[in-house]
Formats: sequence, structure tokens, C-alpha cells
Amino acid sequence: MPREFTRYALIAAGFAIGLQVALVIAGFGFVYLLTGIQPIGDPEAGVVVGPMAVGVSTLAFGAVLLAIALSPPERQRVRIWAGLIAGVVAWAGYVIAGTIGLGAVHGELGTAAAAMLGGGFAWIVLVAGCLVGTTYTWVLASRREGRGRPRWPWEDDADE
Repeated sequence: MPREFTRYALIAAGFAIGLQVALVIAGFGFVYLLTGIQPIGDPEAGVVVGPMAVGVSTLAFGAVLLAIALSPPERQRVRIWAGLIAGVVAWAGYVIAGTIGLGAVHGELGTAAAAMLGGGFAWIVLVAGCLVGTTYTWVLASRREGRGRPRWPWEDDADE
């Protein structure tokens, strides 16, 4: 069971990471459509800083999910704090990578940090990470005791 559960947890982590990236990109798109504000509004920064910040955020988020996935099945619970940690780590990765990228362009880390925190886009990363991270722990907790997939009322054990 532990080996099968770990395999399941790792596959679910891959889907959770994909969902987090999709929510971040969709959130950025909606904010841009509604306000006209770019995620990285500095034209001197080029096109690398934004994707780099999202990439670092995704790697940090994935590392937290990997740590959750590799914990023993009997320790899997709906852990809201683990989901919140995943979101905070993703947020920190986004802000730090964006600050370093913008700071490399302008040479001022304080201004770069203010730009990363001031636009509201970092909060999208935080909310998406917290929601997906908490949902991921819920999915793992629902599978921990070998319950398998959900069953319809008319299904029988002999059907498999």
C-alpha cells in the first residue's frame, strides 16, 4: 500500500502543480483584462522576468507538494497549514525571483521588491497556491486508508 499510495500522491502532485500554474496564468490574464495593468509593467525588464518568477514559484510550490507526497500514508490528513505553507512558499518564490530579476535591470532591490508586491499579482500566486495546496492534502487524505476510488451505490465489489 505505501508504494502504491506514493505513486498516486506523486501523480496527483503533478496535476496539482499544473492546476496551480493554470490558475496563476488565468488570474494574471483576468487582472490584465479588467485593469490593463501588466504583471511586470517595466518595459526595460523584457519578457524574461515574469515567466522566470512564475517558474521559480512553481518549483517552490512543487517542492512543498513533493514533501507532502513523500510523507507516510498514515500521516496524511487534511492539513490546512500544509496548504497555506505551499501557498506562502509559492508567493515567496514569485516575489524573490521577480525582485532579483527587476533588481538586475535597475540595480535597486527596494524598488524592485515594491514593484513585485505593489501590483497585486503576487497575491494571485498566494491565493492559488493556498487553494491548490489545501485541496491536494484533501485529495490525499481521502485516499489514505486504501479506500480506493469513490463507488456508486449500485456497484458491487465483484465488478472489478
